[in-house]
Amino acid sequence: MMLEVVDGERRLGRWTGACLWLLLPMMASCQTVESRDVEVTVPPEAFTAENWYQVENPNPKQIVRIHGRAPETLDIFITAKYRTSNAMDDRCWRPAARFGSELIWSRDRLDIRRNGEQFEAYLVLDKYLSGPCGWHYEASTAGATRAGHPNDLSGWGWVIGSDRYDVDDSVPRCSARSGPGCRDERIWRASNHDDTAVEVPCHIEKMEDQSASFICQRTYGEFKTQHLLRRDTQEIQINFYDLDNDSVTVKERFKEELEQ
Repeated sequence: MMLEVVDGERRLGRWTGACLWLLLPMMASCQTVESRDVEVTVPPEAFTAENWYQVENPNPKQIVRIHGRAPETLDIFITAKYRTSNAMDDRCWRPAARFGSELIWSRDRLDIRRNGEQFEAYLVLDKYLSGPCGWHYEASTAGATRAGHPNDLSGWGWVIGSDRYDVDDSVPRCSARSGPGCRDERIWRASNHDDTAVEVPCHIEKMEDQSASFICQRTYGEFKTQHLLRRDTQEIQINFYDLDNDSVTVKERFKEELEQ
């Protein structure tokens, strides 16, 4: 057997050769598989040879409402990333983009309903049945392109995270390895469970070669950039800003973002 590094963690890799074939019948007979902190349950008759890897949950219960403001000069998007977690099953792996292999993941765009500068969307955390691969929600990105410029490279950032469920707010974020510049209060301001809104400022940035790039949410620690989910989270507010066209007050608020 071998060790592989998956998502920054060292985990027991896959059996190879004869060992794998000897274990397959035993694995097939199991009803559950323990993987990380997820109990992978195989629903009866839900998984066939064609769709064993990912099946939508017919009765999702973990739904989070996302709402906020977005100027009409921006076309916004929010995604949901789902990932498998059963590293012991070869079927849950695929070739990585550059080299090696990775656990299978997918990214879905949320359906956003807009009404003037207000918008609403719903994030389904348990969108897919766990199944033999242990599908689970991982994180969300949000970003924008300029309205009427669909070919723009969109600026985006990670706005929702699930890797710190129920974390104690008093736990220090900085450690001895973080370096002298790490400040707990700055990290907590940028990424927390609080009811405060996530801020996504977007603007055109001129490069040294005079080309332009449309970017969103680059400054870290001066405003909230990511909401950390808790198991009882029901709503998340995300506010988008167009710093090229928004009010002077908005531009002043994100002055540091524009000066970078």
